[in-house]
Amino acid sequence: MRMIVKYKIIYEQLKQAILDGTYPEGHLIPGEYQLMRQMDVSRDTIRKAMALLTSSGYIQKIRGKGSMVIAHNNEVPLTNLISFKELGHQQGFKPKTKIVEFKDLIITDKLAKETGFAVDTEVWSISRLRFIDGVPSIIDLDLIRKDLAPDMTKQAIHESLYEYLEGELGLTLAYSENDLTAPLISTKERETLELDATENRIIQIESRVYLNKSEQLQYSIAKHRPDKFAYHEFIRRNNHGL
Repeated sequence: MRMIVKYKIIYEQLKQAILDGTYPEGHLIPGEYQLMRQMDVSRDTIRKAMALLTSSGYIQKIRGKGSMVIAHNNEVPLTNLISFKELGHQQGFKPKTKIVEFKDLIITDKLAKETGFAVDTEVWSISRLRFIDGVPSIIDLDLIRKDLAPDMTKQAIHESLYEYLEGELGLTLAYSENDLTAPLISTKERETLELDATENRIIQIESRVYLNKSEQLQYSIAKHRPDKFAYHEFIRRNNHGL
């Protein structure tokens, strides 16, 4: 099992223990060495899982004591890199994805300015419709560099694009840059998301995703129906003082 898969499994187990009250708010969770013994994994795996719990807003390190469970929200921060499948698991809804279009594309001058990819870069262009509990909720367009995923197929990414990129190809997704806007909705978008005529705008998240060497892998636009969109961000103050 690849490390990136294993630490996410440990993260999910610890997160569930927090959500079900095994580790209640205000209490410390077991230390690294205890968790290593309990779960039979390496220290690096535990540290990665703990770092993800911290960035997701579930725990906070207390100097000299350990990691304490803090007040949390089930919504996923916009700044987290997470797949739609993982999001459904975390928030308790039934996810479904329909791949509308899968093709290869060459980046033009115009696309280069919009996406951040160099001109003439070959990419996979993937259009998907996301359903939350059977309701069409998100229109996704993803461009993935073809040289980093040359053998990608429509079937390979049917369950999860990120599972394929990380689990099958061993790529390490490090961070993303996101822009959140609310543009006017088009007639086609309104029909696709089954919204009524009173809905004039759509929530749009434009993202550029990078590997751990600051190499851009992905450009995406996700268009959310407003009644299925929730934003939550956990922000910790930098207490270095002025």
